[in-house]
Amino acid sequence: MRPRFGTSRHLAPLTAALLVAGLLSGCGADNPKPPPLPTPTNTATAPTEPALPDAAKGTTKAAAVEFVKYYVAQLSYATSTGKTEGLAKLGADGCKSCTALVDRITSIYSAGGHAQGEGYSISTSSSRRQGAAVVVDGELVNLPQRVWMSEKSAPQDSPESNVLVSFVLARKGESWQIEQWTRVGNA
Repeated sequence: MRPRFGTSRHLAPLTAALLVAGLLSGCGADNPKPPPLPTPTNTATAPTEPALPDAAKGTTKAAAVEFVKYYVAQLSYATSTGKTEGLAKLGADGCKSCTALVDRITSIYSAGGHAQGEGYSISTSSSRRQGAAVVVDGELVNLPQRVWMSEKSAPQDSPESNVLVSFVLARKGESWQIEQWTRVGNA
């Protein structure tokens, strides 16, 4: 896990530097009042829900690829927060894989569980038209995560893993929707 600012390990050098500066300021003939010490704060911020990028709003294959990247960003957000509303809206009504994913995240958080980690990323390798739909193939990276399936469960560690995936997208109104996505193999 990455170190968090605000921990004693990070505050010790800062505190020492401020103490030395305070001692040295007392050495002059003019002894001004030293400024107050800063209050330690934890700079770790809660995840923010990703916004649909302009590049994903078009009707081209390139826009479909950007929409898939946005979907994966929403997946990371939902996994780390339990807030699945945004992710759910991106899947078409008949997208069983989309619904199963949202249901899985919802069940973990409903049971008092949660996930910690860096989520997911995707690198796309190809896109092609298939009738009115666009198929985007890529490699989905599940970054290391720790998941508590319920409030009282022991954590389960998930190491980094890469899988080959295929997304089928179609336009619905002014936006793309995921009609289906499948795992097609290991990377």
